[in-house]
Amino acid sequence: MAYTRKEYIGGTPQSKIKIFKSGDPNQAYNYEVTLKAEGKCEIKSRSLESIRLHINRNLTKKLTKSKFYFKIPIYPHQIVRRNAQLGFAGADRISKGMSLSFGKPKFRVAMVKKGQTIAFVRVMNKGDVEIAREVLKGAIKKIPGKGKIVTEKIS
Repeated sequence: MAYTRKEYIGGTPQSKIKIFKSGDPNQAYNYEVTLKAEGKCEIKSRSLESIRLHINRNLTKKLTKSKFYFKIPIYPHQIVRRNAQLGFAGADRISKGMSLSFGKPKFRVAMVKKGQTIAFVRVMNKGDVEIAREVLKGAIKKIPGKGKIVTEKIS
């Protein structure tokens, strides 16, 4: 069940990712390299921020900001709750806690379906496509589950 309404939740956790795009969106790009999910998964906002930092850092090292545009089109709406458990010696008879307890809001996740785009990078020429693919291969390691990289020509 979706749990996304902030007005019903006391102490809503903030999303760790604040910036979703980088680069120059006004250029005429010829290629798009996309990172897609191969299965259904939940991606934490911390993982999305880690993906953004990885892509931005590596693309700005290898290309200039005017040669690419990347965006993370998913947003972490889902709020995950956790029930606190005790974790010390002898806590086995105490840590069971209340049955079916609701827990406290801890973090946010983005619910990703099979084949949904997690991030995409747009570049101008064929040489930059290989750089973008290499960077997105590193971003696959930061998501739960499997991902695939798809390259397509825009124009």
